[in-house]
Amino acid sequence: WAKDRDELARAAKALSAAPDLKAARRHFEPVSNALIRAVQRFGLPGEAKAIRFHCTMAFDNRGADWLQPKPGVENPYFGSQMYRCGDQKETLAPLRPL
Repeated sequence: WAKDRDELARAAKALSAAPDLKAARRHFEPVSNALIRAVQRFGLPGEAKAIRFHCTMAFDNRGADWLQPKPGVENPYFGSQMYRCGDQKETLAPLRPL
């Protein structure tokens, strides 16, 4: 977790200092990846759910993922250009006690 926490802190700092939307989208990816790993590892509080989406076209077709609290693609990498571009990959629900 410490590695993910440090990556998240660095990426969030870069995201907050992004000079424009293109740079912000580039810095959003490591934030998103670290959050996805944290949710997969630790779950979510209460009855919260998150849905992981993937856009195959992001970053010159390398692809990128993000989390949303509800169904329906809202692509953060392309915004209004291709707001509905992406596929739902998995629903991440709260971890249940054993």
